[in-house]
Amino acid sequence: MRCVDIPPTEWADFCERFSRRHRGQLAATFVKGAGDTAATRCTARDLPFAAVTLDPNQRDITLCLGEGKLHITECVHEVASLFMLEGENGAETGLRIDRTDDSGVMLTMHATDLGNVRGGHAKALTPSQPSA
Repeated sequence: MRCVDIPPTEWADFCERFSRRHRGQLAATFVKGAGDTAATRCTARDLPFAAVTLDPNQRDITLCLGEGKLHITECVHEVASLFMLEGENGAETGLRIDRTDDSGVMLTMHATDLGNVRGGHAKALTPSQPSA
């Protein structure tokens, strides 16, 4: 997996485009505490991705997953850097958001989305079947 650094001047546009491309795709979030020995914990799993937004102060990023009564909002304050995670095939697989205190949040995308769930079975996305 490769991390592509997104320059701060491009964060707002990148967040908007990333949200459009991945809305509805199943995702998970992981939070890492500050320091080398800090634990990482999963805060959401298998929820549809809704959006990633940059707050007007340009230092906070919000991740939104789920819909209706089942939703999670992960606010990342004092963001130092934003990375797009890229798989071996060049596909976007998520985001890494680092805070100024060395803690951070990772968003990982799954290869299925709710638009492709039929009768309780999720259909994997392939390049010939893009997400709507």
